[in-house]
Amino acid sequence: TQILMANTITEMQLTDYSRRTLVQLGVLDPLVKMLSEGNFELKSASLGALQNLSKLSRNRDDIVNAGGVRLLLEILFTSKSILMTMKEQAADVFANLATTKNTSSGDSYYDLLGNGPELNETIYQLLSLLHLSGSLLQARLLQALVGLSSPLCAGVLRETMREAGYIEVLVSLYMVTADAEVRLFALKLLYVVTQDGGGQTLANEMGVKPLKSLVDLLMLESSRDDVKSSVMGILQHIPVDNNSITELMVEGGLLQVVLEILQKATSKDCIKRELLENTIGVF
Repeated sequence: TQILMANTITEMQLTDYSRRTLVQLGVLDPLVKMLSEGNFELKSASLGALQNLSKLSRNRDDIVNAGGVRLLLEILFTSKSILMTMKEQAADVFANLATTKNTSSGDSYYDLLGNGPELNETIYQLLSLLHLSGSLLQARLLQALVGLSSPLCAGVLRETMREAGYIEVLVSLYMVTADAEVRLFALKLLYVVTQDGGGQTLANEMGVKPLKSLVDLLMLESSRDDVKSSVMGILQHIPVDNNSITELMVEGGLLQVVLEILQKATSKDCIKRELLENTIGVF
């Protein structure tokens, strides 16, 4: 009966009203209990239902308060034999929660990642998981971390991530993976993490190949504005006194791209404000 209920929620094409109504009717408690005490089949069914319910931002705090986050992280971090699809399901729910603002607190990441020593441990475990996972799981984890670390109030989280070595890992991940979604979120997270520090570490990681790859990405007509904005933001965070990297960027054609974007802005073409600001910063 529990599996039938969960599978029904998973498979239904729910409206936002239906998602909210189900939560208000108390469906989370049995789902969390299945996730906590059930076998693999029960856990997977529960995760499927939570994937659907967590798509509605208004359900975020209810899922967190029901104890769902701790169980999601347990599944993600477990070293026990477990189906990879279950970890992917857990990462998908976690990403849904992470990209939704916490309505009860300004520090939106505390209730998902913890605080103090607990925060440090979770950040290091997520970093280890990025090393060992497939592209689908990597993309969802990176998406979650982008959502959690982007707000201005998340300075402590960004500093913790820099200290854990995220800059080095993200540059490497961008360079070695062929998955477009992983590369996109790696770029976005690298931009966010270096907003208020880590510029020298970023410069140390930026050899000829990474820089050329970023400039080439800017020159592609098919590149979206949000991708270009992230790239410009990353380049903007490299210390201005690093002459060797500046020379590499100019030789790679960056100045031409910068001028083209600025010209586009002055000709009243539609351009995102963040992209314009980051481009001016690079200039």
